[in-house]
Amino acid sequence: MIFVYFLLMIIAFLFYILYNGPISYYLFFFLLALPVFGFIWILISSRKTTVSFKSDSRVYPRGHDSPFMLRLENRSPFLIPNAVIYIRYINSLTNKGSVIKVVTPIYSRNVQLLRISATSEHYGSISAKIEKIKLYDILKITRLKLPKKNFQSSPVSVTFIPEYIPLENNVTNYADYGLESDKFSEHKPGDDPSEIFGIHEYQYGDRISRIHWKLTAKSDTTYVKEYSLPIANSICLAANVCMKSNSPTELLKYDAVIEAFYAIGAYLSESACPHTMLWYDETNKRLVEKLSKEIENDTDSIRDYLKCARSSEDNKVLSEYYASVTENTRYGHFIYITNTLSDKTIELITTSEVAMRYTILYADDNNMPSFDGMYDNIDIISIKPSRIESSISELLL
Repeated sequence: MIFVYFLLMIIAFLFYILYNGPISYYLFFFLLALPVFGFIWILISSRKTTVSFKSDSRVYPRGHDSPFMLRLENRSPFLIPNAVIYIRYINSLTNKGSVIKVVTPIYSRNVQLLRISATSEHYGSISAKIEKIKLYDILKITRLKLPKKNFQSSPVSVTFIPEYIPLENNVTNYADYGLESDKFSEHKPGDDPSEIFGIHEYQYGDRISRIHWKLTAKSDTTYVKEYSLPIANSICLAANVCMKSNSPTELLKYDAVIEAFYAIGAYLSESACPHTMLWYDETNKRLVEKLSKEIENDTDSIRDYLKCARSSEDNKVLSEYYASVTENTRYGHFIYITNTLSDKTIELITTSEVAMRYTILYADDNNMPSFDGMYDNIDIISIKPSRIESSISELLL
């Protein structure tokens, strides 16, 4: 458009020289002043214009076309004919970024919502950040950058997490193994007389010792107490992904770890079994330990884990956890989910004495490593991406 403008200026100048009259003068002056008027136009508009993201921190299934919503507001009486918004995408898994340009007008005295999409073939987060915004007049002769205070500079992100996988594995009640608990199931009765689960009318076969004598005395019906079932924070799920490259094989093994981590956690919550989810935050250099009781807790945990899922070394979460764990820590079952496996891994787990049972879920690429020693107190199960349900079907939680 600048080339067209200069061409028009040359034609107007020649017309001004060759044609002696007010029309040629006015035309030449109009074209000469047009960039000045255009600059003043967009300058006034830019002071009343803001650009931000409407929402963030959402979760979507992998491969879902997830939207980032831009909110463009122009409170001035002047239209901005051309706005070029530069947005940088960064994938948290690969740390690779790309910049896209969004070209749009911004209407006067109006609020617009602009949808831009992102997706990922693997689990993780994609963040979007507005880098800069350039405003142009209608002929794109003059240009002005929107001040940074007028657009959102902080990034927003969407996270791609696994879909819920309906498992049917048996869940052991480790309260029967002597693990202390002050929490009780809200769904199943048990034999702990310290809490009352419910009351029902006497039926043949009910124990006489459980008759609720006070309530029975106040009515003409015999009532029986149902005792509660204690549930212990008895299962610990630990995940560690150490990737040396972004090869397709490594990315598939990474997906398998994420799927198993979320699937087992969500299934335990659905089964009213509190559990601990454990990982190492490489970004903030700290161990993260979260207690989950509801599926929403597991969703929050997997979203937090995906922000820092790559570890700098094998068994990082194990070495950090065992260095800080107290002598009183005791689980019924310790499950370690990883994409790397060695003798050191098994040695760290079996010598920790933090649980009664140990299981390693290894994201295998059909090359299960062989071990020289005999490990009788640990189970090793190979898991495959997109086949988690069948991979762990025989796992007794």
